[in-house]
Amino acid sequence: MLVIDAYHGDWQLQLQTSSPASQSWRIIRPEQPEMRELVRAQQCLMQHQVADYQWLCAVSDGLWMLQREQQQWWLTFWSSTVDHTTKHWLGHPLSVQHTELYELAVIDSRYSAQQIVDYSRFKWGQRQPLLREIGHGQFHIQLQQPLEDLFILQLSGSSLLLQFRQRTSTSRSGND
Repeated sequence: MLVIDAYHGDWQLQLQTSSPASQSWRIIRPEQPEMRELVRAQQCLMQHQVADYQWLCAVSDGLWMLQREQQQWWLTFWSSTVDHTTKHWLGHPLSVQHTELYELAVIDSRYSAQQIVDYSRFKWGQRQPLLREIGHGQFHIQLQQPLEDLFILQLSGSSLLLQFRQRTSTSRSGND
C-alpha cells in the first residue's frame, strides 16, 4: 500500500478509493496544488500536461495524475506492479476517462516499449503514424484519422501507456 504522507509533506489528502491497482485522494489543502511539487516529490521520469487542469507524472512503478474536477482537486495513482490479465492488445486498462470530445486511457502493458512501437507500425500503418523518441524508453506516437496520441514509458518490468484520443460518434471502447 502506498503511504502518501511521505511524498507530499504539507498536502492534506483524504483517501477516496483504494484497490491493489490504484488509489485516489481528494486534496483538501493546499487549495491550489502545484504540479512541480508532485514532480519534485515523485522524481517523475516523464511529465505531461493533458489539459488546463490535468497533469500526469510517470514514475518507475506507476502513474500519478493531478486533476481539477467539479471544483475539487484530486490526486490518483495507478500502480504498474500489480499483476493483471490482459484485456486489450496493448495491455490492461488501469483507467479510462471520457469527456464529450476526448478519451484518456492509462494502460499497463507486459510488452516492452520497443515491442509496442514495432507492433504499432504494423497495426496502424494505414493511419500514418508519426513516431518520436522523447527520451530513453519514452516514445510518442501520433496517429491520424482519427487523431490519437499514445505516450509510452518503459518501466522496469513492463510499460505504461497513456492513450489520448478524440471521440467520434462511432468510437468503440477499447479494442481498436
